[in-house]
Amino acid sequence: MHGMSTAGTISPAAAAIKASMTAAVVDPNSTVESDRRSWIAAVADAPLAQGTVEHLEEIAGVPCRQLSPVGGGYLATLVYAHGGGLTAGSSVTHRELASRLALATSCSVLLVDYRLLPEHDITEPIADVVSVHRALVARAVEEPAPIVFGGDSSGAALMVSALVALRDAGDPLPVGLISFSGAFDATLSSPSMDEGRDPQLNRTVLEHWRGRLRSCVELDDPRLSPVFAALHELPPMLLLAGSDEVWRDDSVRLAERVAAGGGSVEVDITHGMWHVWPMSGSFPEATSALERAASFVRSRC
Repeated sequence: MHGMSTAGTISPAAAAIKASMTAAVVDPNSTVESDRRSWIAAVADAPLAQGTVEHLEEIAGVPCRQLSPVGGGYLATLVYAHGGGLTAGSSVTHRELASRLALATSCSVLLVDYRLLPEHDITEPIADVVSVHRALVARAVEEPAPIVFGGDSSGAALMVSALVALRDAGDPLPVGLISFSGAFDATLSSPSMDEGRDPQLNRTVLEHWRGRLRSCVELDDPRLSPVFAALHELPPMLLLAGSDEVWRDDSVRLAERVAAGGGSVEVDITHGMWHVWPMSGSFPEATSALERAASFVRSRC
């Protein structure tokens, strides 16, 4: 069901990035709004991978940003939910990653600007993904193309919850799901949460994040924490995680639940890596993760 990459040294490029990281701390003066603005401002001008094109589109009333390889001929549409704890992040914060993911997978990557918590109910971001998927399925009658789901951190959890919603509604399902560092349990119950190996995240910061959610959703609600959801009859999944991140065991636990329900699931734990390491740029371990995603897409399409 799952495996871990061989222990050993990490690449010099990864080691330099990791050494430059500082542990996150709670800023008592920050707000949800200021966190959102500062993240977008920090990355808004990041150049896209050469050979990709960007397109803004509203699908089923939901704003989306499409990153695609120049020239068309896509293997699939990869519908992707950005991370950010469901309270921050946007298609802007993830457009650079999406451009590299599009090149690696030969997919058109569709970043969904779903509604955020806590000003919206947990049902609303799920409904946004479901609506986009239904519109793409309807469009595929004219333009057949496989659909793959993808996401990172809490965005990956959102996509699992959208799969469950689509399954329960009797909808067609995408051909697979790719998760980068999925945050599948907002109760923070995984053993890796307290190992102290993560160069950025820690329980204190995540407790602060959970405090922002309590007004709109229970932490063990399976729609927020899909490790507690009924995970039978879902499409194949690829769950990628770093050995040193606090969320590592969320992927292991979700895989165990999916496998117990008879599903197909693979977990790859990459030695020495941190939370959503492919977002940190082009270095060997990030490239390998995107290539692993590409292999999964090819196997499904």
